[in-house]
Amino acid sequence: ILSYLAVAIGIYGAFIYSFDLLYIFSLQIQPEPLIKVTTLGTVLSGIAIGMGSSYLHDLLSKFILKKDAG
Repeated sequence: ILSYLAVAIGIYGAFIYSFDLLYIFSLQIQPEPLIKVTTLGTVLSGIAIGMGSSYLHDLLSKFILKKDAG
């Protein structure tokens, strides 16, 4: 129950602050992003916040951050 509560609080906080990770990542690719702040991006950001930092770090390291080979 606590994990669901944490996810709900994360989603609520993401909506309060209009926090969208997909939009922020698109800003890193282009100065004028292809996407805007969306409800789906805000919900996904809230879930990532609610799941905790290790979950978010694993997600970022797998898909976004590429380590140099050597």
